[in-house]
This record gives sequence, structure tokens and C-alpha cells, in this order.
Amino acid sequence: MPAILELEYEASRPFYDFVYGDEAEARRVQGILFDAGSGEWAPPRGRAAVKDGELVGFLAGGTREELESARRGASLTLARAGVLADEDLAHRMQLAVGTLAQPAEGDYYYGVFAITPAARRTEVGTELLELSWDEARRTGARRTVGQAFGATPRLIDYYERIGHQWTGEASAIDPKSGRELRYRHMAHVL
Repeated sequence: MPAILELEYEASRPFYDFVYGDEAEARRVQGILFDAGSGEWAPPRGRAAVKDGELVGFLAGGTREELESARRGASLTLARAGVLADEDLAHRMQLAVGTLAQPAEGDYYYGVFAITPAARRTEVGTELLELSWDEARRTGARRTVGQAFGATPRLIDYYERIGHQWTGEASAIDPKSGRELRYRHMAHVL
């Protein structure tokens, strides 16, 4: 489990850096959500890819309804743990969630997609996405949607090469801290 949490943390670092005061606070909240099975990336929505006994990737996804349920569950878990008592943090979290791709009816959302450094530039990422597409089709989804932070030319090329289209972007700025979060949204027609 520590390897999964580390990979999820690195993939979600822009979100965590925007919302939380420091890494220790972000990891504490990550642990609360994981232990409670809450949040869009916690099991069973989060899936690990293992090759030769080693973690090589991680993908979390679900239908719009599953995502909404997971986010409600995460909010409830964080409220019970006292995390949302910090009004500034709660406000930054609300701003951050607003930058994420919002699936429409019939969409399948994947929010966390990460490949370990050792497995990058292999087929692991494409294989994980293809499994996600198969799962999305089984739910009756028409397309998958997600977001990317720091869309470098290499990352943009990768997503376009495997059939994604960029559908927009969203950003948030916290006026108190000056922190900014920006994601590009994408979709893949099934």
C-alpha cells in the first residue's frame, strides 16, 4: 500500500500543493481518505498495475454516479475528521475540485492516472487506459474524460496519439495564498 499511496501522491501533487499547507498535511489527509476507503482514487475505484511483483501504474476511474458518490463520501469523511473545519482549506478544496473535468451523463471519468518512472515509455500506460476503456464500455459509457496537469508537449502528443481530444481547461487562484491550479481537460470517444 505505501507504493500506491506514493504514486497517487505524486500524480496528485498539483492538487495537494494547491489545497494543503504542506506535504505533511496533504499526506495525513490522503491517509484518512485511504483508510476510510473514501475519495475517487481509493479502492475499489483505484486500481494498481503490477508487473513481476512490482507496482508499475495506478488508475482510478468510475462512472459519473460513482464519482459523485465518492466525492460525497470523501467530503463526509474529511468533515468527520475535522479537516474541513479549516475554512481556508475547505475553500481551496472547493476551488480545486472545480478545476477537475466534470463528467456528463454517460461519461466514464478517470481522475488519477500514474505510471512509475521505471515503467514510463513502455506500454503500461496505454494498457491501463485500454483496460479503463473496456470497463467504461461495460458501463455503457460513450466516452472517457479526465484532466492533465502541466501538459508538456510530450504528454500532449501521447494523449493525442492514443485518441484523446483536448476539450478545454480550468484554473483556480486562491486569493489568500496566491496559489494557482490549472488543468487541461480531455476526452476519448469509445
